[in-house]
Amino acid sequence: MSLGAVLGVLVLTASVVFGYWLMAKNQRLALAAAQTTGTNETQQESEEESIYDRTIPDQIRAVWVHPGKDSFLQMDEASVTAEADTLVSNMETYEMNTLFVDVLKDGQALFASNLLKAGEVDVLSVLCEKAAEKGIQVYAALPISTLLAADGTQYDIPGIASPQLLEDVSAELVQNYSLTGIMITESTMKKTGALYQAYMNAGSAASFEDWVRSVSEGTSARVAQAVHLVNPSLPVGLSVSAVCQREEGLNAPFASFDDGYFDSLKAAKSGNYDFLNVSVPYAMDDAAVAFSKAVSWWGTICKEQNLPMVVTHAGEKACAPNGFAGTDELARQVSTALKSGNYYGSVFTGFSHLLTDPNGAFTLLMKYYQNEYAEDELFKDLTITLPAQKNTVTYAETIQFRGSFDSTQEVKLNGEVIEPSEKGGFSEWIDLKIGKNEINLEHKGKTIVYTVERRVKIIDSVTPSQSMTVVGGTTLELGAMAYKGASVSATLNGKTIRLTEAESGAGDGSDSLYVYYSGRYTCPQSTSSDQKLGSVSVYNVCRHE
Repeated sequence: MSLGAVLGVLVLTASVVFGYWLMAKNQRLALAAAQTTGTNETQQESEEESIYDRTIPDQIRAVWVHPGKDSFLQMDEASVTAEADTLVSNMETYEMNTLFVDVLKDGQALFASNLLKAGEVDVLSVLCEKAAEKGIQVYAALPISTLLAADGTQYDIPGIASPQLLEDVSAELVQNYSLTGIMITESTMKKTGALYQAYMNAGSAASFEDWVRSVSEGTSARVAQAVHLVNPSLPVGLSVSAVCQREEGLNAPFASFDDGYFDSLKAAKSGNYDFLNVSVPYAMDDAAVAFSKAVSWWGTICKEQNLPMVVTHAGEKACAPNGFAGTDELARQVSTALKSGNYYGSVFTGFSHLLTDPNGAFTLLMKYYQNEYAEDELFKDLTITLPAQKNTVTYAETIQFRGSFDSTQEVKLNGEVIEPSEKGGFSEWIDLKIGKNEINLEHKGKTIVYTVERRVKIIDSVTPSQSMTVVGGTTLELGAMAYKGASVSATLNGKTIRLTEAESGAGDGSDSLYVYYSGRYTCPQSTSSDQKLGSVSVYNVCRHE
């Protein structure tokens, strides 16, 4: 081929490449305009089914690390490498197959970047290398709330202040690292003076809230488009809170919460993302935001949109103060997520805390993953059938506790392990002291407290039991069946008589709580008539300790 022909081919090739770049650039700008002005236009790809397969793997069992915040606090290369080795080894041990890693900290890059300020160590590169050795997939979690440019400029609202830098950073990340996918995080915005000033400068006719939502949603969409332009086959996900903006007539959950000026439901339906990560750092039965309800709601949305859903669980809360009380909480969460729509897996934050196996919570979670924990046992709580009330009054020396529980987990009664019956039930008799008794039952990290007050009837019976009229000088024997060990006195005709315990006065057997007390009273001599003595009264009774 002649030199002229070669030059012609090169020129033609360059023209095609430039033309594609220019077309892509125009599409990107059109998308940005549509997203930030709140129009109904959507990206071209959402109108036609993509020719690229951006399906994420299912059965994701992931760890999410935040370098510089909860891990990799020592950022020299030797420390990063050693910690990365430990991390992926622990992940392999517990069969965690995916790693989500934040690639920015306060806007500074944790990877090699020509556009942003970057640390001395390329943390992302080390993690990718170590993860690849163990066959672990890596997703870059890209926070878009702030950027620290290479020249030191801090952009706290990059979607407004420097959208081009945000797109270019996204492209740079995708070009230079072998990743399983990208996940956009921190799409919400906080109301600040700078944000309101940007709204005033924009001169938008929309309300402040609507304008901010349009900008935040558009910023996330621009990042997704920038990634797809560089690598059309790379999945791009969006991380959202369980809290969702309520639409008119829509039964969306938790509308009383601040959604951070980001309509996550609208974003989920936009077609801009290949998967949705729903962060639900709440307990199954949380009074404000119940994990079970949030996951079920989002699962339905994702199923309707045929959008894979990955759920983030707050591992750092497992059996922690002000966290999740139950040792089975995370296992229950995973089980519940499995039953929701289009569930592709779970991501756990707080991995270092989970590795301490707080109260056995991580071991229990692993048992569930390994199909060693039956569903009917997992969702079985400690149930007490006797006594019927948590606050009980009795005159008996003992009380029976009867109930059922998850027989795979221990139950402790006042610190002592209860042996279950073959059917997983139990029946225990507890000795009671006089007064208030506190009985604690512990199961799956939760404690139920019962209070039983034991009262004592000191006097069971008194003889004679009726008013008396007797002849003067008569000697009467006064008696009472009273609580063993009590001090018993009686009054008759204004006189006090001390009653003493008879040597063989036990009632109803030698182990009876009551014994016979007796004393004598001689009536004064009477010369004129019989004496009316009245009835015997017992007083000043106390129990010897």
